[in-house]
Amino acid sequence: MTLLREISPEELEMSIEAHRRWLMQKDNNNKLNLSGTNLGKTFLFEANLSEADLEEAYLAGANLGWAQLKNANLKKADLSGADLFSANLKGALLQEADLSHAFLIGAQMQGAQMQNARFHDASLTHADLRGANLSGASGLTREQVSSTSVDNETILPDYLQKHVS
Repeated sequence: MTLLREISPEELEMSIEAHRRWLMQKDNNNKLNLSGTNLGKTFLFEANLSEADLEEAYLAGANLGWAQLKNANLKKADLSGADLFSANLKGALLQEADLSHAFLIGAQMQGAQMQNARFHDASLTHADLRGANLSGASGLTREQVSSTSVDNETILPDYLQKHVS
């Protein structure tokens, strides 16, 4: 088990503000790196975390509703039980992430890389999975996928390939 880095609310707020400035100019070293950080149950509603490094971060139960996570690195992140209502996860890296019991209703996940991610009991109604790669994902059901938007570019786990049109 990896030890998680702790961060104070003040430090988190300052880091997100520095990241916001980096996203506007991209000419300094303030790209947000919260990899391996304990952010469980943190309120990050509408936060702009686009392109942030959150690899192996603990975000279980976090409120990320309407958050901007476009092209963020969330590999191996624990997002179990997280609220990602209408979050923008376009192009995000979510390989091996735990999205079990996550609330992903209306999430924009076009082009997201979610190989081997876990989706047990996740709420995916109206999520947009067009162009997403879900190969090797576990816990996805036909019912979950049928409530989402998929296209010919969406790669589903082998056990669902033949069941979704």
